[in-house]
Amino acid sequence: MLKFTTIFMTIFLASLFTAAATPGTIALIQYDADKHFNQYAENIKNVTALADYAVAQSANILVFPEGSTYGYMDALTHEKWCLTASSGCLNVNSVAESVPSGKTTQYWSAYALQHKVYVLFNLPEKDGHQFYNTTGIVGPNGYIGKYRKRDLYVTDTYYAQAGVEEFVLETPYGKFGLIICMDINSNYMGVYRNNGADAVIIQSDWDEDPPEALNDYSYASLRFNIDLYASDVSRWDGTGKYAPEFSMNVRERNGLAEPAVGMDGVSLHALKY
Repeated sequence: MLKFTTIFMTIFLASLFTAAATPGTIALIQYDADKHFNQYAENIKNVTALADYAVAQSANILVFPEGSTYGYMDALTHEKWCLTASSGCLNVNSVAESVPSGKTTQYWSAYALQHKVYVLFNLPEKDGHQFYNTTGIVGPNGYIGKYRKRDLYVTDTYYAQAGVEEFVLETPYGKFGLIICMDINSNYMGVYRNNGADAVIIQSDWDEDPPEALNDYSYASLRFNIDLYASDVSRWDGTGKYAPEFSMNVRERNGLAEPAVGMDGVSLHALKY
């Protein structure tokens, strides 16, 4: 009986060890592609440089903000993506890509394979005759999946359909529910928490000044009792980790100044799930 109990405990403890996540690092990249609206080559060059820096710091998961590939809305002219070109609008069909067959998914898939990392990028997606605000997810073994923004901001409605499905990214470093910007206002974070996610990752072009953005992110983390990792554009400066144990209007930033308005950069965070 004693021998059986010893064997059982050994197997049980081994299973607990196996289930534990591997320590890792997430890189939250703060970048303003709106300054280079509709300038694909410039944005890819700049974001790749930030990704290279994160990889050099041993990051395992790289998160780019909303609009980081083509821009979300032109910072100067306020041009946006629309179904047809008109005053204040560029035709989204000129840039929208299929996922996973498009060039950007292929680019980041190759990057992720080379560096053995996960990459979350964002772009306008074309699927048949429909368009979406989409996050592509690639990893050390290639393409993983995509998440489509579910709660559209007015800027999105000029071209995009709303997504309908949640997405949990399972990695050796933890399980992460994915949302994009306005999705934060719904109960999606709570659903992810209840379904076993360790944390939520949000990609944003959150168009509020830094104090308001900080308040919105920290309130969401407290409200839903789950860690929130935010990658935001630099002019709004919301990038960082927000945790339920922090006070309101408090975030953790490692590698970015406080504040870092108008500054592109990377905030690095240890993952201990």
